[in-house]
Amino acid sequence: MLHLRPLKATRATTSAPTRGGRCAGSLSRWARSARLAAAVTAAAGAAVVAAPHASAAAPAVCVPFPSTYEIAFQANTGTLWTTSFGGGPTPGTTTGTTNTGLGMWPGTSPSVTYIRLGSPGHQIAFQGSNGNVWTAGPLGTGDLRLGMMPGTSPAIAALSGGGYQIAFQANTGHLWTVGSDGTTDLGVSMDPKSSPDITPEPGGGYEVAYQDSTHSLAVAGTWSTASLHMAMWNGTSPSVVTPDGGGYQIAFQANTSALWAAPPWQACLRHPVVG
Repeated sequence: MLHLRPLKATRATTSAPTRGGRCAGSLSRWARSARLAAAVTAAAGAAVVAAPHASAAAPAVCVPFPSTYEIAFQANTGTLWTTSFGGGPTPGTTTGTTNTGLGMWPGTSPSVTYIRLGSPGHQIAFQGSNGNVWTAGPLGTGDLRLGMMPGTSPAIAALSGGGYQIAFQANTGHLWTVGSDGTTDLGVSMDPKSSPDITPEPGGGYEVAYQDSTHSLAVAGTWSTASLHMAMWNGTSPSVVTPDGGGYQIAFQANTSALWAAPPWQACLRHPVVG
């Protein structure tokens, strides 16, 4: 049986927030990084501003190495932008801001992961302006020609054996995955306003966390596929991470509005990762 307990808000910010199941750095480092990002945004001008749908369109950040990360976001022009910050002699210094010119669906958010094997670099997943799932990065840029539920956002994870896998809600309401491990309709229905999250397993494969059509927290993937029978706030999305040694840890908003975390890794209750 899965045992859960609510988390106090004061503990929810102990770790830096990410999507795609990766977290690095203390809150103070992330606060400094946020100020740097704000300064770069201001210096670059109004074109490099997060989309106005702040509650729905949030930037995604990936941290491959200490003091090195990339942010992907939907600009107020409706296109996908990236901002990179590097390490070296001046950690946190911007190493480039790029307008990819790729249109995004209004109010949605991209997801970014770091590919270590084969062709290293940042790979991004997002809902294109045509309503399909798209990807951009060293492993290819283009329309994957799979329709998404309008207004939802995909999640991407780098697989332990190389390549990536994307989880998304299809326009049928089903949870799908696409990437190096193939294209699969997992045959499970989602809350129409929610988005899934995905994390890699160290021995290969992946695990997806999502809100199902009955508004319960559920998982699907290599580790397990089941409803966890924990009620979520309608329309919200969980976040999942792989602890050392494998398995998964999930943070989500319960139907009480409180932040909850699912064991079995009790240590993560003190340091939830939220997307």
